[in-house]
Amino acid sequence: MDEKITLGPSSDGMKEAIKLGRDAALETGHTTIGLDDLLIGILRSQSGAGAGLIGALAGDLQKIEQSVRRAPDARSSEDEVEIDGNAPITLGSVLLTSSAESAVKRAYEEAFTRRKSEVGTEHLLLSILQDESNQVTRTLANSGITYQSVKAAIDGQ
Repeated sequence: MDEKITLGPSSDGMKEAIKLGRDAALETGHTTIGLDDLLIGILRSQSGAGAGLIGALAGDLQKIEQSVRRAPDARSSEDEVEIDGNAPITLGSVLLTSSAESAVKRAYEEAFTRRKSEVGTEHLLLSILQDESNQVTRTLANSGITYQSVKAAIDGQ
């Protein structure tokens, strides 16, 4: 039986983005949801500020999605294992990779830091961008989307 972990209140956009990320993983035959899938969920979400921020900073969302899909898949078998005996977060029968699970948890920290009562796609985007070593962040940086540029756009709102 899958363990369900509730982290806190999420916006409808965040919930939609994670579900769309799951769909993106399944479309490509993955058995796990990676950072690339979460980002594609953000891009495809019709509600949520994350896609709007990416669009404002880089323009064409479809081009960004294609760039992410063309990037080498950074998943490894090590990314799919349980860490410290903790059960990984699951969405249905699809697991989040450890890096994607960490990004979801960091999104809550981003929202808390900004004193928001709900976690939105903008917080998930920031949490993905925090780790400059991941392939998704490097791909976004090539389009001018960085943690600092997204943070500045959010803080300027």
